[in-house]
Formats: sequence, structure tokens, C-alpha cells
Amino acid sequence: MTKRDGTEILRGTASIDGDGTETALTKRLGELKPLADPVILADLKVGMKTGRQTVKMDFDQNMGDLYPFFTADKLKVITEPSRITRRNSIRGGEPLSRSRC
Repeated sequence: MTKRDGTEILRGTASIDGDGTETALTKRLGELKPLADPVILADLKVGMKTGRQTVKMDFDQNMGDLYPFFTADKLKVITEPSRITRRNSIRGGEPLSRSRC
């Protein structure tokens, strides 16, 4: 899969029961240089837990080049019309969660 400008954003393979075929993931991991100074997960340890954090993404919020569509556009394609997925039907700050879907 590629972005409009031709940049590859998704590549994959499929295999059954680990048949020994090199996957897109193992190939990509083999091409990466070892991290000299990992930053994003530097302070995390296996088994750590954190408190819940509230996140919010508006229906028409631009999330940048790595997320090249709006939530409203995505919902038109992946869901059937529903009161829950219409932008004006959700009360301010109310979560759109599994329990409501």
C-alpha cells in the first residue's frame, strides 16, 4: 500500500505454520540498524503499568501525514450508518467506546 505521493506505508506477507518463508517483517527487521540510543521506550521496563490516560480524536481532526484521512471518512467506509458514529450525535467529551457500539 502506498500514499498518494508513492511512499510505501504497508507491506505484508502471509504464511501457514511458520513454513520457513522469509516474511516482510523479518526482512524489514534484518534491514534495520541496531538502535544506538533508544528514546521512546527508554524509561519503560517489562511489566510496568501506568494509569489510564484520556485521549481524544475529533471526527475532522488532522492527525498529520502518517494518518492521511479523517475519522469521519474512515467511519463512512468501515461502519454502517449509526446514531453513534454521526458526529453530531455524540455529546461533548462522551467516549465512543466498545460498550456503546
